[in-house]
Amino acid sequence: MSYQLLKSLHLFGVVLFLGNIVITAAWKAAADQSRNATIIAYAQRLVTITDIVFTAPGAVLILVTGLLMAGSHAAVLETYWLRWGGCAVRALGPGLAAIAAPDSIPAGATGPEIRRGGDSAVLLAAG
Repeated sequence: MSYQLLKSLHLFGVVLFLGNIVITAAWKAAADQSRNATIIAYAQRLVTITDIVFTAPGAVLILVTGLLMAGSHAAVLETYWLRWGGCAVRALGPGLAAIAAPDSIPAGATGPEIRRGGDSAVLLAAG
């Protein structure tokens, strides 16, 4: 793969990763301000879905393309702080995901009101 393609994919991963984090925080905060349990539950379900669809693939793209680009510059991989950073990602990433994932699925998320979207579906369609 060419360096330019890797760099483009890397930047696309950054946009997916950071873009989803920023926009999710904004509309989750708006849902929380409503104090409507149905809207908050719906927003939390969307947080979980968008984390799976956008944030996780973005993180994988950042990591994989970053390593592939660094691999083309052997001296970069010999830099101690990059090696330690890579070790930290590999060591802590799966553990943090295992801790955070159960908390991102709200209690009662399988209820019929969540699957239908409850009253928030009407609000989203109207807004």
